[in-house]
Amino acid sequence: FVLGDVSSHGFGPALITVGARRALRMSSKLNHDPGEVLTLANREISEDTAGNHFITLFYAKIDPHQRTFTYSSAGQPVWIVTASGETVELQCDGLPLGIMDDMEYETVETRKLNPGDIIVMPTDGIYEAMPSGGKLFGVEAMLRTVAEHRHASADEIRSAVIQRVVSYCNPDAPQDDLTLVILKVR
Repeated sequence: FVLGDVSSHGFGPALITVGARRALRMSSKLNHDPGEVLTLANREISEDTAGNHFITLFYAKIDPHQRTFTYSSAGQPVWIVTASGETVELQCDGLPLGIMDDMEYETVETRKLNPGDIIVMPTDGIYEAMPSGGKLFGVEAMLRTVAEHRHASADEIRSAVIQRVVSYCNPDAPQDDLTLVILKVR
């Protein structure tokens, strides 16, 4: 699975998104290692962005039978909230795609997942949301909301976080997209 966020808004970033999707598809057909996929895709994406835009991206391969996943990150933070409510931030040391064409991305680890674990993949519009003149909603509030609803379904958890962000920003509308992917291990 993939979660990415292109810098800026409008037609140009939309075209970069299309190009990035193509580059990721092509790279994943050539290699199954997440770090290599990002390295190859970054070379293609860097040609399109010319340093004017970048993409934060998380790329992972899940083995549902073994309950493991292997991943690489290009500056896209991801967390796990365990069944007990503990929070683990996954390593995401790679630079966003499109900044340096010769960037080498690493496959960080194969991580074991347990029943009830929740993978939390937001774009920055979630934790950087704020009312005008206010302070950021924040990572802590996002993860606290996930932990509070950890016994609910993935869709209910996602809805609870989005509702809390929108309520936090009220009466203003959030200024960025509110993209949040929640995966819950059975």
